Amino acid sequence: MRIIYYGEVNMICIILLMLYGNLFFRKLKQQSSVSIIFNHIILMTILFCLSDMIAGIFRGSLFPGARIIITLSNWIYYEALVIIDCLWLIYVLLRLSQKALSKKKLFLISIPMLFYTIIALLNFYNGFMFTINEQNLYVRGQGVIFHWIITWGYLLVSTIITINAYIKEKSKIKKQEIKPLMYFIIAPIVASIIQMMFYGVTSAQVGITISIIMVCISNQNSQILTDPLTGLNNRRGLDNYLDNYLNHNNQNPVTLMMIDINGFKKFNDTYGHVAGDRALIQIAQVLKNNCKGTTSHLFICRYGGDEFVIAGFFENDEKKNELKQAIYGSCTQLEKQGQFPCSLNVSIGYASGICQNNKEVKTLLSQADTIMYKEKDYQKQIQ
Repeated sequence: MRIIYYGEVNMICIILLMLYGNLFFRKLKQQSSVSIIFNHIILMTILFCLSDMIAGIFRGSLFPGARIIITLSNWIYYEALVIIDCLWLIYVLLRLSQKALSKKKLFLISIPMLFYTIIALLNFYNGFMFTINEQNLYVRGQGVIFHWIITWGYLLVSTIITINAYIKEKSKIKKQEIKPLMYFIIAPIVASIIQMMFYGVTSAQVGITISIIMVCISNQNSQILTDPLTGLNNRRGLDNYLDNYLNHNNQNPVTLMMIDINGFKKFNDTYGHVAGDRALIQIAQVLKNNCKGTTSHLFICRYGGDEFVIAGFFENDEKKNELKQAIYGSCTQLEKQGQFPCSLNVSIGYASGICQNNKEVKTLLSQADTIMYKEKDYQKQIQ
């Protein structure tokens, strides 16, 4: 019965992790640092499950070499869990900041894990963490408290950071993306409490697997609404935003701002698609930076090709114009920095109004598009 129990529980977790992991990998052909870390979390959780399965199946076995197998599997079990929690904190920071972490920051994050690894290695000599008795049964040692402190420390820090980001985030769509990160700790807490209360019950891997699946599903849903090149929302995301506006805020005038990169087709044809992609990413970053600097709640998306849309609510026309000029100024700064082989700027047009239905939203978007093309013609004349 013990063999069936440990084998069945862990194999179900491993199969689920492999299924969701493979699906997640296929969706991200160009691996970002965020996805690489998440892939490592899945792989370490599979190792965690395997070590628990082996330790459980061979527990109490007395054949030659059984003690070594049981000792190593328990050691890997403890070590894998610390690494999973450390990687989770790194994953959370990458997801929330959308930028690479410095080597110094990665080292500081890794210090508790490295400290535990030293203690765990010494366990082979002093049995501080655990011992295997004469019947080849696992016996918990006093040092296991360090394991609990470090693993729960990582989870608590990552959860606090996530909750703080959730509270500060104004976008409802972004909040939905953050929620699974915030809930990640719940299933492992419940599973760990059960495992600590009832000796012999294996449930920690079940809790972690449930949390990983939640994040996988969230990532897949996020990809549906996200432009893979720029990381901005895509056109479907804009449709969701505007549907939400019609359902909840349609008594307030919404502003739709159309942005188009001038001469982008010629730029692409002359310098190649790699340079064109880099230009799109850079302009997307310009929009992000300038929208963060406003007091308004703004939604940014890549509408298609080299067109972008900013949607939201402004206090007055002056604020709209301030954002427009700030974006122009940032593009000029890019030109001065010489990041591109030629001038790269944009044309912007915006329109505001109270919309009651999708038809009125489309009309407003068309008005912004028309004004944007007038702006483009004007810029051609003054050049």
